[in-house]
Amino acid sequence: MRRAMCALSLYLLATAPCVGKEPNRIGCGQLARPSQSVLKLSYTISIAYVTFSYELCAPDRLGGSAQLLILQQQWTGKKYVAEPSKVVSIDNANYEQLVSLLRRALKFNVDDGVRGLDGTTTCLETYRADLKVCFWGIDHSAAGSSLSGLADLQSRLVALGPK
Repeated sequence: MRRAMCALSLYLLATAPCVGKEPNRIGCGQLARPSQSVLKLSYTISIAYVTFSYELCAPDRLGGSAQLLILQQQWTGKKYVAEPSKVVSIDNANYEQLVSLLRRALKFNVDDGVRGLDGTTTCLETYRADLKVCFWGIDHSAAGSSLSGLADLQSRLVALGPK
């Protein structure tokens, strides 16, 4: 039974769409007032083959507000179909809260065994720590988990997006 599950897992992994491929995407450097990317967070819902990507852009040097870039992509079986990117202005208080949540999210333990079974993959990429890490099935209800910071960051980014 265990061999069958391993073989099935490897097959599903090999045939799943590539999470990291992001077509039609604008980045912080391509905005009208270019700025530095602070973090990228993406999560894929495997069952629905949909990926949501969030990129937080630091306030520019001229005193402009921080920006949150949001991209949603749907896997059609042959390619990703992306909606146009959305740009949301972030005030200073929310920007500082996101940076604080990022610091907490980076205090994860790779040996933390708390995982959900919801079929999502969450990836966090940050340029301040020069790091990219992905976790499968973060359990948002596990308060004692070292991944709760990442779950909180993801929830906050989703809340700041367009309604």
